[in-house]
Amino acid sequence: MSKFTRDLTEGSVAKKLVRFAAPFFAANFMQALYGITDRIIVGNFVDTAESSLGTEALYVSWAVMMFMNAVIIGLSVGVTVIIAQCVGAKRHERLKGIIGTTFSAFGVIAIVLSLLLFVFAPPLLRVLQTSEAAFGGASAYLRINAAGFIFVVGYNSVSAVLRGMGDSLRPMVFVAIAASLNIVLDLLFIGVLEWGLAGAGFATIIAQALSFILAAVYLSRSGFVFDFKPGSFRVKREELNNIIRLGLPSAAQQSLVQGSFLAITPLANSIGAASIAAVMGAINGLAVLPAQAMMAAVSSMTGQNIGAGKIDRAKKVMYSAMLMILPVSLTVWAIVFFFPETLMGIFTNYAGNADTGANYLRIGCTEYIVVSELFMINGLLLGAGHPKVTLVNSFVNSILLRVPLAYFFSLGLGMGIYGIPMATAIAPTGGFIIAWGFYLSGKWKTRTI
Repeated sequence: MSKFTRDLTEGSVAKKLVRFAAPFFAANFMQALYGITDRIIVGNFVDTAESSLGTEALYVSWAVMMFMNAVIIGLSVGVTVIIAQCVGAKRHERLKGIIGTTFSAFGVIAIVLSLLLFVFAPPLLRVLQTSEAAFGGASAYLRINAAGFIFVVGYNSVSAVLRGMGDSLRPMVFVAIAASLNIVLDLLFIGVLEWGLAGAGFATIIAQALSFILAAVYLSRSGFVFDFKPGSFRVKREELNNIIRLGLPSAAQQSLVQGSFLAITPLANSIGAASIAAVMGAINGLAVLPAQAMMAAVSSMTGQNIGAGKIDRAKKVMYSAMLMILPVSLTVWAIVFFFPETLMGIFTNYAGNADTGANYLRIGCTEYIVVSELFMINGLLLGAGHPKVTLVNSFVNSILLRVPLAYFFSLGLGMGIYGIPMATAIAPTGGFIIAWGFYLSGKWKTRTI
């Protein structure tokens, strides 16, 4: 067995979950620091008591980038599941072809998305009703990120492969170096050189480029199953079809979630809630990181166990994860509910947002508990190769509930800014019901690869 491969089909379920999830959580936390650092530094160096335009511009542009990232992360899920099931079934001879197909296909996707975003950034910002004062900064930030998007795709594709093989430690190391550099560059470009949003964009893409380059160089020199030679970057039709079949629904699912926030962006802009929504977005992103890490662990572990034909162990993985994540999500909820002013103060020095933002957070944070449990079920369904079910429950959460409820509460019932977090808190319940129902049906046990 390769030093990059970890067998998740034997041993203590709880210990395996923690050992896999902990590095993944750390990696996700550090990757989230890209956007969080931008928000904090922009909020404290660019925003003033008279204006929070830097935060508004970052909120709009970051929402677009998260949508782009969602497509890649969703496709990456398909790669992770395929590799995990192959490892569990001891089909190691397929790995090189899967990895070569992944890197080749993702490279093409990255180039296409980068060009589209660079060209259409201004009209997209107009559609999102970005204010004229924030438009210039948002446009610059988006176009700079578009130029470096290929590095984001590269890092995520390498990480997806390693996690499918059971290795969540190395992706954490790669992103830790980049996240540290991003903080230093943000302070230099924004705080010292005063480049504003453009500085945040340059800091992000330089750090992400380093993360990917370090990963590729290290793996190519460490006896990895894929050698990174030009001739190895070939697309195998069968493997591409598997990646598309499993990854496309996941990409659509991730896109629906981020797309729903994009759909709410014009509402937030129109009622003057953009800067507060930006802060809540950052806090929410941090709040669900433990659950996302545990979901990734569940997905990889169940993938390997289902590949090995160990259905009962796969079920045990999900139930163990649900029990383990519950006290974590309750703790996160309590911190946000009881200390919202402190959290708001971290992200902006604009005192005019403090009271409103605190109430906003208290209303919205109730989603964490339901979302965390939903993620554990989704982890099992993804690992079993049923991303269409997670797509359906995300469609219900995001499109049928979150977006219309946000507009209804804010405009129809006159709740204004507080209608957005109210919708966010209620929406996950619909998806949970669908996911749990499919699990109880037992249809997830059918092997799909």
